[in-house]
Amino acid sequence: VVGDWVVGGGHCNCQVLKLLRKLVKDKEDEMSITLITDNPISYYSGMLPGSVSTLYKDEDIMVHLEPLAVWSHAKYIQSAVTRIEGATNTVYLKNGDTVKYDVLAVNIGSKTRGGEKVPGIWEHSLTTRPINDLLPKIEKKELELKADGIIPSVVVCGAGAAGTELAMAFKARWSKFFGEEIQVKLLALDSQPLRNDPQNTRDLICEQLTARNITIETNCTVKEIFADKVVLTDGREFPCNVPIWATGADPQEVTAASDLEMMKGYFRVNNFLQSTSHPNIFAGGDCITMEDYADKGYPTKAGVYAVREGPIIAENVVAFLENKPLKEYVPQTGFLALMMTGDERAVGFKFGISFYGKWVWKMKDFIDLSFMVLFDPNNLFKDYETKKYAEPIENFQLFDESTAESKKTIEQCKEKVYKMEPKEAGELLACDPEEEEFHLRLQILTRMHFEEEWRAEVIKNFHPTYAPKAAV
Repeated sequence: VVGDWVVGGGHCNCQVLKLLRKLVKDKEDEMSITLITDNPISYYSGMLPGSVSTLYKDEDIMVHLEPLAVWSHAKYIQSAVTRIEGATNTVYLKNGDTVKYDVLAVNIGSKTRGGEKVPGIWEHSLTTRPINDLLPKIEKKELELKADGIIPSVVVCGAGAAGTELAMAFKARWSKFFGEEIQVKLLALDSQPLRNDPQNTRDLICEQLTARNITIETNCTVKEIFADKVVLTDGREFPCNVPIWATGADPQEVTAASDLEMMKGYFRVNNFLQSTSHPNIFAGGDCITMEDYADKGYPTKAGVYAVREGPIIAENVVAFLENKPLKEYVPQTGFLALMMTGDERAVGFKFGISFYGKWVWKMKDFIDLSFMVLFDPNNLFKDYETKKYAEPIENFQLFDESTAESKKTIEQCKEKVYKMEPKEAGELLACDPEEEEFHLRLQILTRMHFEEEWRAEVIKNFHPTYAPKAAV
């Protein structure tokens, strides 16, 4: 029996597990699957700011990995990995065990950037990575503050997508929890938040931050974090009692401790998401650098890429074992970026236009829940709450595959949109922020993806009242 080992239970490998179950279900006498994970729960990062805002319960954004492993007919090992030794096909575990593999699928994520360079991060701040730790830390912190009668004053270090969303999330959560408006300050490395985003997106986000009374400080490089302030290298000091560190990704220690070829500090992979030094190892998510894209602006360390990589890795693992041609992964140059604002509204960006409102949040919520439902034990096992693993359901649905409930609505909207004039489509996207209907608008964005001329005409007719019309 050939053994395939899945290391890490992030966004990528959750899909790897599910698709592997489908691909090898008639070959279980030939292939076996094992999941190794340091945590029984994987949090979906796309919904984390919404959970911080209390728009979701914590359990809404959890993938429970053991039920998924059982459904996938995979063995389950809960331990951190300390080293991958490709030369001997060995994985070293923190619990002291070693395991041998034939093929490996690695999705170990990343850790907080700058944690070793800036004094005080670990002692005094709430860090966004690993994301499994953040929600318990927040709940512990707010109870301590409440018990001491302290109203939080928050400084968020890092004004990328994560830091910007979290600034609005903490504003919403703690203003409600403490019964009065809390102070939140967002520190940007550049002259504005979201320095890698188009200017119209940055302007719209700054407008939303200002509307929520969140102060933006620019050109900030943090020197040190204390319990009561954040100190910058230029001498500026910002008093606070809750510093948040949200500065992006750095490689996990296990990456450097392993003997796989690396690039820019991460596992180096080719276009098949295959290790360039050990062809029986595939990897995805934050822990990789694609060698042909290393000097391009994408793929970034974003969950949207990890989600797309999972099915490719699963297919390539099986193809490799069967000595068949591998499938190439072509990362998208851009994606539908959606950022919640903490109050059941969101900002979206694609095709050089930015849009905002309740419908954008509804659309984001629909997309995120469509991902989470794939791994809900109640959709993998019949009567899971009472029977647990007794009756598995053959539910092989993957992301982007519509459920029966949503299929009818989607088809009706698609038919309407494919008869729609660009002027009407542009007006629908530029609607009042209080509008909630999103299915039509999602299909408009989908058609814009495939039809360049139609897209250009839609953009010409996109004239929102709340933001610049399009990126230059």
